[in-house]
Amino acid sequence: MTISVEQGFIIVEGTIASVEDWCKALLIDNAAIAALITQGVFQRSRSANGQSQLRLNMVGLIATQNKAFFCLPKIYAGNDIDLSTSIRSVLSAVQTYHRYIQRGPEASLSGEADIFLGGGSLLDHFLRLWEWTRDFGLHQDEQPIRNDGYQSINWRSTIWNSLPVHQSGSVIYPEPIGEKIAQSLSDLGVLQAYALKKIQYALGNVSDIFSEKNDNIWTSCSEAINNTALYLNDIFSINGIIYLYEGICTRDNDVELVDILKNYFEEFYKKSSSPILYGVSSFHVVWENMCVSIFNNFGDSRVHSDIATQPSYNLYGKILELEAQRPDILRSLDQGIIIGDAKWYKADSNDLPKTPDAIKQFSYQNSILKEYSIIGNFLFLPTLSNVEWIYLGKLTMKFGKDDDPRFPDVHLIGLGWKNMVSLYAKSACFPPEFCDWLVTIGSNKINI
Repeated sequence: MTISVEQGFIIVEGTIASVEDWCKALLIDNAAIAALITQGVFQRSRSANGQSQLRLNMVGLIATQNKAFFCLPKIYAGNDIDLSTSIRSVLSAVQTYHRYIQRGPEASLSGEADIFLGGGSLLDHFLRLWEWTRDFGLHQDEQPIRNDGYQSINWRSTIWNSLPVHQSGSVIYPEPIGEKIAQSLSDLGVLQAYALKKIQYALGNVSDIFSEKNDNIWTSCSEAINNTALYLNDIFSINGIIYLYEGICTRDNDVELVDILKNYFEEFYKKSSSPILYGVSSFHVVWENMCVSIFNNFGDSRVHSDIATQPSYNLYGKILELEAQRPDILRSLDQGIIIGDAKWYKADSNDLPKTPDAIKQFSYQNSILKEYSIIGNFLFLPTLSNVEWIYLGKLTMKFGKDDDPRFPDVHLIGLGWKNMVSLYAKSACFPPEFCDWLVTIGSNKINI
């Protein structure tokens, strides 16, 4: 199977190809491929003719000395997309997931996706510094200067340097001294430019994904470095600049810049000959974490084993309990219980959960004790639709053409990917109208 690489650096999660083809595409050797297999970036797979192939099991960035790639989630396969927007969206999801799982072991109960940090905090520094520079430019010193155009009046200078005229109990200054604010590149701005260029060199092609090589930011950085008299290779000089601006910066964005530069220069980075990785394997766990976090305002969380029976063996009179069932979403409302599982399938392409996941969803519901009322049972799937949520259909148990009434329907809900990432990054939740809509679907009170 040929690797599909769009615009030189896009590969879709789940792409399968031979070792030789991967080596050619990534411009690396067999030893590097073997290392990536060990790290879980690739999984071994077999084609129909029995030949061994490798399946890409990563979403995020891969950069070699010669080329950089971005691995998009599989929901993008076969879709006409805005690559720049898609990359930013996926990176936002990965970075947010990284923050979530650092909050404690309970943050990702269904199993953590591996996080590849070959680019590590260096890439984090680049993304933060690049975004700051893109939004505000290189840092400027501001200084008031005299301006007789009276853009604004410097009252201190006017009172001290002008002759007052007293008239009818008031004071008039016939020659007010005006001022305006002049901006000039600050030493902190030079340090900002220096840090950006150093990170650009260390990351190599990765930085090209976020900007063109000839972007005006890079031009401004080069000019700032070439025209400065600062000795930027001396860590004591660098620390002196940071310490100075720590004391005089009061605006939030300036304080943020000082913090980014301080953290960067406290570390030492070298350009690596091995591939730089930044992303996650098992991206389905990111989707699960995303869905769970956005349901946090929806009733109260319940533990399945507290309200449902669980499987166990009786082997020669000895009881062997199995791991408790654990749906991704189990919420208790006044009306009853909501059951939900987040599934990383391409609903837009009719790629849906297979039999084991389908049967498990029925088990979640049927094992709940009779004293609890079930509002609805749901599977949540990602879609690329601009609609924030949409009803896709339902999962039923059938014998021939007839439904089996012993098994209530499991409803399939499509959740718009872009909206989900936006909510996730902001630590926000679904609005009340979504929750009300879900309850009406589970209760079969609307026509679906």
